[in-house]
Amino acid sequence: MYYIYIAPNEQMVREHARLDGFPANRISEIKSEIDPTTAEKT
Repeated sequence: MYYIYIAPNEQMVREHARLDGFPANRISEIKSEIDPTTAEKT
């Protein structure tokens, strides 16, 4: 399962996982996002 967090750093993600009791085995930074809100308007 994947979760996407908007967080200032990796430690915040790990702390949230710890508090909620689920593993954060791998954390990867998403450098860019493509979705309807990022589309260029023509």
